[in-house]
Amino acid sequence: MAERPQWLPTEPQELLLRAALLDGDEALGGWRAWTSASHSVEDETLAFQVLPLAYRNISRLDPDADGLDLAKGVYRYVWVKNQVLVRFGGQVIDELQSAGIDVLVLKGAALSLLHYRDAGLRLMADIDLLVPREDATRAISVMRGLLHPKQASFASEDRVLVEHGTAWVDGSGNEVDLHWYSLWLSSPDSEFWNGAVPIEVDGVRSHSLCPTDHLLHVCAHGASWHPSVALRWVTDAVTVIRTSSIDWGRLVRQAREREMTLTLADALAYLHSTFVEEIPPEVIGELRAAPTAPSTRAARRALTRPPTMAGVLSSHWDRYRRIKRLDPGAPRPSSFPAHLRTSWGFETYGGLIKHAAGRVLGLRRRSRSWRDQGGGQVSNPDV
Repeated sequence: MAERPQWLPTEPQELLLRAALLDGDEALGGWRAWTSASHSVEDETLAFQVLPLAYRNISRLDPDADGLDLAKGVYRYVWVKNQVLVRFGGQVIDELQSAGIDVLVLKGAALSLLHYRDAGLRLMADIDLLVPREDATRAISVMRGLLHPKQASFASEDRVLVEHGTAWVDGSGNEVDLHWYSLWLSSPDSEFWNGAVPIEVDGVRSHSLCPTDHLLHVCAHGASWHPSVALRWVTDAVTVIRTSSIDWGRLVRQAREREMTLTLADALAYLHSTFVEEIPPEVIGELRAAPTAPSTRAARRALTRPPTMAGVLSSHWDRYRRIKRLDPGAPRPSSFPAHLRTSWGFETYGGLIKHAAGRVLGLRRRSRSWRDQGGGQVSNPDV
């Protein structure tokens, strides 16, 4: 039997996803199995991503099911937290748009408002906003006047050369992720802008992704290795598919143009085999058959497993090369070593070399620890 890819939800986590996304006995069986099992603190925290949706589904199927009181409490918590974040997000969007900067609302806020249509169903960690790449430095200037950078070194306009976004927080801990590329595997977002649909965030009118582009964005963001396995992307993708009409031709075309066919094929294959039969198998086949550069294949392998120095360098190389290929007019460092030096925040190459050597040793130690613990998670050092 093939080893389960490490970027996928674990089998116990899949029980909760089944409770949230399936119907009838399949959903109830998943719920009973999940509630009867013992869970670590990490698993219980991850469950917050899915419990509200499971609560709505299971309470519909069996209002007296065990464990619903806890799930209802999580639903109420998420509803309150999301109300605060949406109000906060509306204020930030208004400030950016008042400065003449266009905004696309991404991920949690947009999915909650356009697809879940219930503020308690989808936990939002932050507000994700996309601005045009050419307006990135102006947007950073606006953000600097409103909020505090989550990492001071990431507030510089130099980060536009090597990053896809930066995080900002207010005094209460509310966070905005400001993006000038929608994904770390960056490429021009012109089609996202061209296909944008209206959205209103706390009374502020703006735009978000159309359903097909939302599906691409959710899958591309979720189908990679994270220190704590991401569950939200699964419920997000399934919810978008079930609440919308997907233009599969557009999805394949954009995946080709963004050189992300392998990522999309992996994500859709998992969703089709586990939760959503409506995904056309020929779409997955077309994505699998698309030509893919060796550097892109290597980066994909690196992003689906715990990090190694070779994997980190491979993924950074692919990002550096993809910007050069796909967005040649974008500002970027003059060479790959310059990209690494800027990305890792060093003024000299000597500092970069010392840092790289330290990362090699640190990754080896963490890799041994990861194996000794039977595959526990370690931090992803991609940035």
